[in-house]
Amino acid sequence: MKTIRTAVVLMLMSSGIAYAQLGELGCHSPSTGSNVYTLHGTIIIPARDHAEIFDVFLLSRSGEQILARTIADSGGRYCFLDVPENTYDFVVRLEGFKELREPARIGNPPPPLSMKGVYEMIFWLTPVDDVVVIDERLRGYPKEAIDEYVLAMKYDSDKNYKEVVKHLERVVTLAADWYDAHCELGAAYEEDHRDSDAEKEYRKAVELKPDGLRALMSLGRFLVSKVNDKIQAAESRDVITPILSQAHEALVSAVMSDPKSAMAIYLLGTVDFRLGAYADAEKELKQSLELDSTMFPARLTLINVYVEQKKWQAALDNLDEFLLGNPLSPYRAQAIASRTGVMRQILAAQ
Repeated sequence: MKTIRTAVVLMLMSSGIAYAQLGELGCHSPSTGSNVYTLHGTIIIPARDHAEIFDVFLLSRSGEQILARTIADSGGRYCFLDVPENTYDFVVRLEGFKELREPARIGNPPPPLSMKGVYEMIFWLTPVDDVVVIDERLRGYPKEAIDEYVLAMKYDSDKNYKEVVKHLERVVTLAADWYDAHCELGAAYEEDHRDSDAEKEYRKAVELKPDGLRALMSLGRFLVSKVNDKIQAAESRDVITPILSQAHEALVSAVMSDPKSAMAIYLLGTVDFRLGAYADAEKELKQSLELDSTMFPARLTLINVYVEQKKWQAALDNLDEFLLGNPLSPYRAQAIASRTGVMRQILAAQ
């Protein structure tokens, strides 16, 4: 029993945010085909409150025809793949901010040789300058803070996290209530293996914006990762349970903020699995897979839920589903070994 469970349990990746990073999505690789390019970068939003997920457009030059559209993640990161050579208007429209419309010249001049067909562009939004009542939280930040943020994002693209930390620390000194900056600094601290500092930044971000999806997801995921480390170190249940409770609180709030977030629901299911609340975990993990069938960590955790309850047929069905849908997964060998163990349990019960 213990051998089966250990073979399948997935240790969560310790990425800085709960969403996939652009590099994992292929945005640092050239687009396929000739005369097409990748365009990626960051939209910096110098304000505490704003929509955390929003549309980004490539429009016809000086026109309104939409030629490409993508969604920026909660960190303001965006990516366009297979962009033909042309000059576009790069456009972002976000309530409370002036329209961002900047020319984006793709293909001429070509990107630097070091980028190999990939353009990186960083933009920032400007709050609406209106003499009528404006929410104080939508005020802009000093230019120096924005400049430091831009530098941090450039170093982040190069995965030079010590420099990212250095510049973001300056940002939060100059703009102490900049929500995104605290989220980014927490992620950079994690990459620099400064976990206690990372947790402080995520908690600061939650304090600034209690319903902020990004901060709640980051804190919840961080705490789950912290629990996994403590399990590996054979810490007692008395040490682990309070951390799980904190993670549960953050992730419940994250799901309330975005009930359609497959990642948030998956993470909540993982916490309930660790807490032994198997009925809740099963429901949440199934819901995560309904929202995103490619969320393979949810499938693996669901298998664990069934193994813990000795629901061998359900475990087998999900193992087969995982193996069929993930032929190149690094967890494939573990899943095959687990399948063999589950089959033994089924045969023994006959």
